[in-house]
Amino acid sequence: MTNTPAQKIEFLKKWLAQDVFPLWNDKGIDRIRGGFVESLTFEGEPMDLPRRAMVQSRQIYSFLTGLRLGSVSKEVATAAIEQGTKYMVEKFSEPSGAFIYSVNPDGTPKSKNPDLYTQAFALFGLAQAYTLNPQ
Repeated sequence: MTNTPAQKIEFLKKWLAQDVFPLWNDKGIDRIRGGFVESLTFEGEPMDLPRRAMVQSRQIYSFLTGLRLGSVSKEVATAAIEQGTKYMVEKFSEPSGAFIYSVNPDGTPKSKNPDLYTQAFALFGLAQAYTLNPQ
């Protein structure tokens, strides 16, 4: 392992760039139905589970942070963030402006509870996406 804080930071940067973001980009994005998958198996395979708005928002933030850290390329991060943002707006937003809690893997509503924690995550994730592309 590593000893100094600087060594630990370098270890984590390498881990993010070589292991985490390639896995998330390859297996964590549903390129057929859109959005980010809820969870991966220990073998790194996507699980066909309902998807929470919080996961979508968190992954938008994560890819943007990965870009800022230099752990993921701008092309990969932008594609992930744009598809995640599109999925959030199309599948989770209500006409009232609220965001529902979760959708089924096919994008149909699972839980339409617009709790405040979900709203905070949605606003946080979408605000982060806006900083990448303020259009």
